Amino acid sequence: MKNQSIAIIFAILISLTLQEKCGQLQSGGYTIPHRDIVIERGNSLNITCHYNKPLKGDEILTFKRQTDELTSLVRKINETSIELYIERVEKQESTFICNLKNVTDGKEQFVCMNSVLVGSAPENITDFECTNNLDMLSCSWTVKHTYVETNETVRLIFPRGQYEFNGITKRGQRRIMILDENTNPQYRRSNSNFAIRVHMENIFGNITNNFKVENFKIVKT
Repeated sequence: MKNQSIAIIFAILISLTLQEKCGQLQSGGYTIPHRDIVIERGNSLNITCHYNKPLKGDEILTFKRQTDELTSLVRKINETSIELYIERVEKQESTFICNLKNVTDGKEQFVCMNSVLVGSAPENITDFECTNNLDMLSCSWTVKHTYVETNETVRLIFPRGQYEFNGITKRGQRRIMILDENTNPQYRRSNSNFAIRVHMENIFGNITNNFKVENFKIVKT
């Protein structure tokens, strides 16, 4: 029983020690949350920075996003802690840095940092279009950048069945699909009416867009 109590106390001390450090860095302070942050667009962002020692008269704690100081978004909690609060964050991939700043000479000392990823659920495709000739059908569209890993599935829906198509070419946010005699399924001009279904899914949500192709010329959303 005694050994168990000692082990519990030891674990608590280790936990408290880790909380007073910025990861594995000996920087003199830490931020809460301790980890990298992933949140959805439109939510609030809240980061607290704490310095482990009393500040001198000409020292303050500050927050920066990359190199931009965020004075208007920071409030002082006490003599050794500040809080960064952004009510509604937009999509971004940013680094928020807490520094100890000497207001006399402007010199800064790193305290801690958080990598922040603000993402979104997939959005509707608004520019789907197709062109064709005797041997090939080419369709293209643009997907909005979600800032988080997003799975995309394309299916071809025919009157007598449906097929997943894995030959999509990705160029940034642009998607290109080409059907010809070498693809699976093959391009067949006789299939005058079918649908292309694009399904996108990530940690924030999912969406399915269906596009009807008529006579390989007219595309309707």
